[in-house]
Amino acid sequence: RESGEGVVYAYRRPVKKFEFLDREKLELVSRGHDPWTVGNRREARRESEGRSFPFKRTNPKGIAGSHTGAAIWWEDGEFEVLGSAFTEGRYKHPPEDFFAETVDAQGGATSVFVMRTGGQFRSWNYLEGKEGEFSDVQGLVDFEAGREHVILRWADGSVKVRGINGDAGHSRTFPKSEIPKALTVRAGQHMSAVQKQDETWLAWGPSQQVVDAVENAGAATDLDVFAQSDEGYVIWIEPEAP
Repeated sequence: RESGEGVVYAYRRPVKKFEFLDREKLELVSRGHDPWTVGNRREARRESEGRSFPFKRTNPKGIAGSHTGAAIWWEDGEFEVLGSAFTEGRYKHPPEDFFAETVDAQGGATSVFVMRTGGQFRSWNYLEGKEGEFSDVQGLVDFEAGREHVILRWADGSVKVRGINGDAGHSRTFPKSEIPKALTVRAGQHMSAVQKQDETWLAWGPSQQVVDAVENAGAATDLDVFAQSDEGYVIWIEPEAP
């Protein structure tokens, strides 16, 4: 909320269920696959795990959370990667210039994606220690990272879906028909959604339950989608009543 007060709705691994978690003050909230938050103290919290990790500098510009950890960055391009997997050396850090001129950054399960000034796009795979092949992507205005894919959007509303390394990705992340012009794009675990020009939503992915629920959500202000095995979830914000 504008006041800084917030509520986090996260799947809590220790208790194996979704919970609402009150937060008095939230400076930053990660977009993408795994929820991380930054409060008014100099630490980042992985909400699904309930653990906090300190960082060195004040006033970060953003945070990109993932299963492997979180990348927190500053206006001058400096960044710090947080999480026990990195301190133990199991995953590899991005290059020093990775967050230079970053406008937005988000995390997948084991990757981080950045959109830079001018709509350039980069990705880094923490597990494999390599950069993705996105050199052909220019002029982006928006993107959303899922678990194993990313949705890219341009100013004319056109949309493309790519894998985490810039390749074709897994077939379940791709729609069976052409994607319409979009106002907004959203990606979750194995699921994707776009807000069409009439402000209603279209979803695709392995869960027909989620696809149907998104269609029934109508002109939702925003939403998020998730599917795993036989489980599927949609969280949406309804428009304010006139």
